[in-house]
Amino acid sequence: MWINDEPAMSLPLKECESRGIFETAVLTPETIAQVHLQVLLPAAKKRCLDVLLRADQSRKMVRDKLAKDGFPEDVIELALDYAQSFHYIDDRRFALNLIEREKDKKSRKEISARLREKGVREEDIAAAYEECPEVDPGDTIRALARKKGFSPENADRKQRDRFYQYLIRKGFSYGEITSAFSSAFSKYFPS
Repeated sequence: MWINDEPAMSLPLKECESRGIFETAVLTPETIAQVHLQVLLPAAKKRCLDVLLRADQSRKMVRDKLAKDGFPEDVIELALDYAQSFHYIDDRRFALNLIEREKDKKSRKEISARLREKGVREEDIAAAYEECPEVDPGDTIRALARKKGFSPENADRKQRDRFYQYLIRKGFSYGEITSAFSSAFSKYFPS
């Protein structure tokens, strides 16, 4: 449906006919509000719950999907508030789950960046990290080394440098890397 030559909302033809809305109809603000509350809001709530049924997602991710589906912003906010009131949307829980899933494979810095990309606020990220048992970055670094087939004892200078740069790009600090391979790396990267 277009209002004032701008796309405004999607509305099933049956709803248009039942409400007497036709191509050149003049819609009052009351009619638009009624359509939002009686037609679009239930559809947005259902779509919101369908999205969350498949996987836990952040509020921003669900908002983006509803906006892509053509729901007006005010209807999207009401649907999100509805889902959040039942804790179907919980950014802190979403962050905690992602941290738990990724903490053995990625650095804290990389996980935090990914959460920010998904629209999770800093305070929710910090709270999730407080709830999550801490993982030694050295364990993660050694796991990545095994996965990449890297052995610091058998690697030449170029391979060590390349792997070190890879870990830096993954968000690990110099100190975390050297302590992870303290015996093997210490002779190549003194503290």
